Amino acid sequence: MRDFFEHQAVAQRRTRLLLLCMLLAVVALGSVVFGALCCVRALLLMRVPDSAQLPTMLQTWPLFAWSVGVTAALVAIASILRTWSLREGGSVLAEMLGARLVSGQPQDGLDRRLLNVVSEMALAAGTPVPQAYVLDLEPGINALAAGWDLGDSVICVTRGCLHKLTRSELQGVVAHEFSHILHGDARLNLRLMGAVFGMVSLGLLGKQLLRGSAWSTRRDASLVVVGGALSALGAVGGWLGNLVKAAVSRQREYLADAAAVQYTRDPESIARALKKIGGYVLGARLSTVRAEEVEHFFLEDTGSTASWAWLTTHPPLHDRIRRLDPSFDGRFLTPAEGLAEALGAAETSTPPRAYRSVDSNGDDPRAPLPAAGSHDAGALPLTAAAAYNGRDAPPPLTAAAILQMIGTSHANVATPELDPLLAQACENSFSACGLVLALLISSDKRVAQRQVRQILEMAGADLLSEAERLYPAVLRASRLARLTLATLAAPALRALSPAQKQAQRRTVAAMIREDGATSIFELVISYTVTVHWQHAPQKRSAGLRACQAAVQLVLSCLVHTGAAFDDCAPRAFDQAAARLPGLALRLLPQHPRLLSGFTTALDELQALRPTARAALIEACAHAVIADSRVTEDELTLLRALCLALDAPLPPLDHSSAVSGAASRLQAV
Repeated sequence: MRDFFEHQAVAQRRTRLLLLCMLLAVVALGSVVFGALCCVRALLLMRVPDSAQLPTMLQTWPLFAWSVGVTAALVAIASILRTWSLREGGSVLAEMLGARLVSGQPQDGLDRRLLNVVSEMALAAGTPVPQAYVLDLEPGINALAAGWDLGDSVICVTRGCLHKLTRSELQGVVAHEFSHILHGDARLNLRLMGAVFGMVSLGLLGKQLLRGSAWSTRRDASLVVVGGALSALGAVGGWLGNLVKAAVSRQREYLADAAAVQYTRDPESIARALKKIGGYVLGARLSTVRAEEVEHFFLEDTGSTASWAWLTTHPPLHDRIRRLDPSFDGRFLTPAEGLAEALGAAETSTPPRAYRSVDSNGDDPRAPLPAAGSHDAGALPLTAAAAYNGRDAPPPLTAAAILQMIGTSHANVATPELDPLLAQACENSFSACGLVLALLISSDKRVAQRQVRQILEMAGADLLSEAERLYPAVLRASRLARLTLATLAAPALRALSPAQKQAQRRTVAAMIREDGATSIFELVISYTVTVHWQHAPQKRSAGLRACQAAVQLVLSCLVHTGAAFDDCAPRAFDQAAARLPGLALRLLPQHPRLLSGFTTALDELQALRPTARAALIEACAHAVIADSRVTEDELTLLRALCLALDAPLPPLDHSSAVSGAASRLQAV
């Protein structure tokens, strides 16, 4: 079975396949233009029998080159403009379809259920929480995922999806869409949308000309002729575009269906959802005029294109269900009437089921915890206990185990305990800003007083009051819970305006400077809440050699962070460097400035191709476990690296770690 990085590499190869298909489609479309111009040339030859008297560009090969070249230029310009319009990520696409953002603390039970399911899936997978949207005007059962990376992704469901599916079936649908996000399909779909738009752009221009000629009093015949010709080319381009979408998209649905079973541990969830699509009178159809343009994003065919198998972007529904349920007899399920009311009443306004209150643990809320950035006294050997929740004996945590966990979603993952007050603060922009500031307030009273003054001066009294309201609950939370809260707050923070984001970034930076040194916790919190604020699509084609300096700095930070003694760092660095042959790496000396360059190095490493990302994370995992002891700071840096590389690592709770690395060493 392919791992996360293999799926990412497959998505990258599909991108190259897309480029090849588009090149062939452009040549074909240019050939159609060439054929039309040949007809024009034949008419000219009837008037000028001597072809030598025709202009050079009307000769056969120059005419073909001009036809393909001009067509390719127009298609490329239209594709680039469409892709640029989607640069902000999946939210742009959702709003283009008329979807409604579900945010804050919705009173509607179905909206609350959607938010809870999406949050639960993100917690289990260790990803930023995607924004949730609802297509209120679409009664069919369907859903989509879109985004350039994990931080700007959205999951959008139709009204029929909310009203006709049970909670477990909705979980299966959301897990299916999460698979598209994790495996890079959502990113590929945006590129595919931009490419196909270029193919139909000539037809859109032709329709505009025909519309203009219809309203013109002069009824210019040339506009009608040109507009009709361009419309015909657009029809050909649309046919070729649908062919490209089918070539690139179809097989991914089988993978996403299988991944939904893996994520939910419930083979029936996605199978029953597909059966209901087949048995529902409206199926998965969409009424929006953009249905054909975005069909490849959705869970099932929207009914907007021809039913020919070689033009559809999804496999037949019967085939998908039989792969999930071999006993399927061909009979679909009919959604029950009145189901929506029962489902809405069943979902309460409490946080998702993955959240658990910590109010009942008997701790004194006034008792201060160690500073947010401090090391744990006595790091324990770490195993993957957090991913098993006591059901089975946890295997020792190895570099290979870490790689296998990346990009997976564990239904029985031991999620951190979150106070409902803090969980609810993640649901609106104002409280999320206050929460981030509360996470960074130091337990040192003198530093905290200076930080409070900075908040008051730079963010205002209202935001200071919100941070102070949340601070007692923050003090009771574990480090993993605090990092999880920063991740959960991402959707609300993305809704800030550019000016508000800049103000929040300045306030966070000022608070971190107040204690005179940047701790690892402060560094990662700041990076977590800002890493996905820039949504420009990035190329992912660099190798490790091109980013050698950044690799060297990241490995040096990790080994110095986890070194118990002076001689541990060189040994751990050598073990990690041995996993990256071909690179001339040396251990950088420990220095306060070393950590300050960590986030800059992470930004540079985002250009790595999937295989290089896998090799780097494996090397970093070897650096972390080299001395058989893992500190919270090491786990924090490793999670930050995985976040930067869009390689989500499910929660590893250091406080629940048990001995196991020692037995691994004895076995060796």
